[in-house]
Amino acid sequence: MFKVDKEVFHSAGFVGKLGYISWDSDLFNKRIYSLSDVKIEPNLCLNTVSQDINDHFEFIEADLVITRIKQSDVTKINLLERLGFGFVELSYRPFKSLDNSEKVSIPKFTFRLVGKDEISLIAERSLGIFHHGRYHQDPRSDNALADERYKNWLLNAVVHENQSVLICALDGKSLAFFVIEDSGNKDCFLSLVAIFPEYQGKGLATPVWKALFNYLELKGYSHFSTSISSHNDAVFNLYVKLGFKFPEPEMTLHKWVS
Repeated sequence: MFKVDKEVFHSAGFVGKLGYISWDSDLFNKRIYSLSDVKIEPNLCLNTVSQDINDHFEFIEADLVITRIKQSDVTKINLLERLGFGFVELSYRPFKSLDNSEKVSIPKFTFRLVGKDEISLIAERSLGIFHHGRYHQDPRSDNALADERYKNWLLNAVVHENQSVLICALDGKSLAFFVIEDSGNKDCFLSLVAIFPEYQGKGLATPVWKALFNYLELKGYSHFSTSISSHNDAVFNLYVKLGFKFPEPEMTLHKWVS
């Protein structure tokens, strides 16, 4: 979603890219880094890697390092666990193709884009909705700040070049919102999806999603994806029912340095 400048870390058969996550670091008042593109070479020396990686994390004054690895890559996961990384969640990226056969008529639902003048109110209403993400599940993270992170996410989305915030309304009342990121090639990514608490448990999830399918197709999209944490197990059956496909998830791992 946001660009992160990365540096290559290479030690005794272990290769990865480290990137400073400035927006999370500023919010949590911690130096937070991402570790990506992890590779293990045949000449791996665990003791040397362990010492070098700890030394380097201390050198860059990292407080927390986050990585995601395909769940089937057990060798990398086992190595990272031996290096002090711990499991937080499985991250799923379900996707769906849109076609005309799924069109439904739900005249009461309307969609509109949120502007800068309204986003603060929507962001305030979002506080407490998202509690399944990686920071909420990490006992060393502040849940109040994790809530604030999603609020900031919404505030930033309305000014981001490729993102927008979409409201779904029923009888003139806002009941759900979606953060949409245009990925090009008739594809988009829904980075945040939520029904406001006062409308949850009323059987609205399925019709809201189907109405959204219509909206996205009218806007020229042919497929889209979203993300789900394994801790948000309540939505899995819904997504399967709606025809989403689930690729292999990634395991999210955290390593606290201090």
